[in-house]
Amino acid sequence: MRVGTIEEIWRYPGKSMAGEQVDHCSVRANGLLGDRGWALRDDVAGEISGAKRWPRLLQCTARYLGEETSDGIAPLEITLPDGSRIRSLDADANEKLSAFLGHRVSLWPLQPASALKHYRRGVPGAHFIGWLAATPSRRRFLQRLMSLVGADREMRQ
Repeated sequence: MRVGTIEEIWRYPGKSMAGEQVDHCSVRANGLLGDRGWALRDDVAGEISGAKRWPRLLQCTARYLGEETSDGIAPLEITLPDGSRIRSLDADANEKLSAFLGHRVSLWPLQPASALKHYRRGVPGAHFIGWLAATPSRRRFLQRLMSLVGADREMRQ
């Protein structure tokens, strides 16, 4: 009995980014090998994040620079909307991605499921605190606000 025909196979090497069409791939219990093998970590909030936080990621395309193996993920190349490219192997990849998104991020390969600290959700409100602390004028406002509610004294203690 024929159930269907596969016409195309697509995988998405970077979380929340456009993917690549492949001629063949390995399928595991949790999906295609290499699918969402890389993700961005919000360095302010301390959590993995994607297009819900940074919709501009949907305008980026990600592709592997070689074949991934069962024991690791291949290096990644991200093409930004203006056509410029960032490779995971570039020393300044995190700085370029942070500049593109306007927020401090780092690019991470898929970590083992046992790395619970890596996958934990960030502190509630950390995005807002990070936004407030991003410029000197907002930082002064945050300091004044904390001083008004007595939070600065409590934090020092």
